[in-house]
Amino acid sequence: MERRAVEDLLGRIVSAGLVVTTLIMSPYLSVDVVNVPKIASALLCAALGIGTLIANRGLWSWREHRVITGLLVLFCLWQFVVLFASGANKSQQLFGVNGRNTGLLTYCGLAAILLVAVFAANEKYIQRFTRAALLAGGFSIAYGLLQFIGADPLPWNNIYNPIHGFLGNPDFQSSFVGITCAVAVALLMDKKLSTKNRVLLASFIVSGLFVAKKSGSQQGLLVFAIGVGVIGFIYVRTHLSKAFYLGYIAISVVGFIAVALGSFNKGPLAGILYRSSIANRGDYWRAGWKMTTEHPVFGVGMDSYGNWYRRSRDLVATTRSGANGISDAAHNVFLDLSSNGGFPLLIIYIALTGLVVVSLWKVIARTTVFNPYFAAVASAWVAYQAQSIISINQIGLAIWGWVLSGLIIGYEIHTREGVEVQVAPVKEKGRKVAPVAKISSTTRNALIISFVIGLLLGMPPLVASAKFKAAKESGNLEQIIAAGHLFPLERDRMTLVGMVLRDNKFDKEALTILLEATEKFPDSFDTWQALASLPNATPAQVANAKAQMKRLDPLNPDLK
Repeated sequence: MERRAVEDLLGRIVSAGLVVTTLIMSPYLSVDVVNVPKIASALLCAALGIGTLIANRGLWSWREHRVITGLLVLFCLWQFVVLFASGANKSQQLFGVNGRNTGLLTYCGLAAILLVAVFAANEKYIQRFTRAALLAGGFSIAYGLLQFIGADPLPWNNIYNPIHGFLGNPDFQSSFVGITCAVAVALLMDKKLSTKNRVLLASFIVSGLFVAKKSGSQQGLLVFAIGVGVIGFIYVRTHLSKAFYLGYIAISVVGFIAVALGSFNKGPLAGILYRSSIANRGDYWRAGWKMTTEHPVFGVGMDSYGNWYRRSRDLVATTRSGANGISDAAHNVFLDLSSNGGFPLLIIYIALTGLVVVSLWKVIARTTVFNPYFAAVASAWVAYQAQSIISINQIGLAIWGWVLSGLIIGYEIHTREGVEVQVAPVKEKGRKVAPVAKISSTTRNALIISFVIGLLLGMPPLVASAKFKAAKESGNLEQIIAAGHLFPLERDRMTLVGMVLRDNKFDKEALTILLEATEKFPDSFDTWQALASLPNATPAQVANAKAQMKRLDPLNPDLK
């Protein structure tokens, strides 16, 4: 009974973490209203889940979980090796760069949430997960509709399509909505579903696809189609003969190849699917691969892709996007990890992904009855993986992929033959009811300690961003200078403070902070560029700054 109660608690932590991390924003509070509150939420969820697991570690047979636990430990440990061995700024590696925040702490937090999901993944939680997905998806769709009609209550300064939801970018919004719509399709196939719920799910799908389409991003429609294809595969395998099953696979493969070729401006679908942004992604991928091959062991440092992009891009990329057409992510999660942490980190991540694939196939192979809830999880995971090949690990979206991985691995373990699945009900006044177990005092104490730890790990970027916003609005010289030194140190914030001081004729103070910034972040092109623009910089300082800019961007035709 105690194990059942703990599993239920873990499930609630995961669900809350998913919904809150996706939807939370900090308008009017911080400069970055999207990413810094999400890292705080994700790390708090991770801390609460791991604290609960540690407090109740004796309830499970860890032998069955040794492979996934070992891989996750290796994944986190190697990032600590990279932290010290890559040479990149440690603060940046820990908390990530401005606008991404996908550093060591974020990835270790996601790994922790995956492990928590493994232990929460019983049949009951698989159903609860779909409710969390529909809840977060419903809010995202509703907000997207508000943005579509021009009724967004928040004063966004967004250069993209106005339909960007709670994730700050139309690609992320479109992908997330597409994934949740695939979940809704799987649930529609539940024979026990009431007519009312069928109408609600159908409305969810129609409105979601409308929002995805109007966002201007094709990612949502593509991942939706892929998710539906997975649902169809599971259904055909459990209901029809082997001939139909093999035929479905053949048609799916042909369709996938046609879509892939069309996305790269080849084949009959090229006119429909190709976008110029695909060519830019090719530029980012080649740069990421170059970073990987030139730094095969430790990579360039966690979340340090942006520091190396200019010097890793080729002449084609420089010409296509212009000298200032840059990126701080590879737009491919595998290449992001390989460039940041070298081949070892890539291999570990591939092994994690492979374990999910094996677990997924094991469940499908031994399933004889269509389970709409597991089909929803499977389709959402494949859809997430599809978008991760062409997109960025935005925290509010990435948490779903990591949780889905944990659910598939955990569900496979939970449904193995000989593994206890249900706790026997007890009788009460002549009827059967589920046994009730209370959370132990040890667990409650662990939750309190974990809550504090989660806040200490996740809040610094949010607090710093909030203080920076307040400093800028105050116009107070001392506050602005102090904002540049807030923990955690951030290259973009220090550089921006220097530029603000320069524009307000505080040249001495601007020179001081920009010299410090170049010392802390010697691989930041923008920081050296800002230093070179100062009117009071000495000729030697300007010459050195331009030499550093040339080092960091050797193919830039504007740098002589």
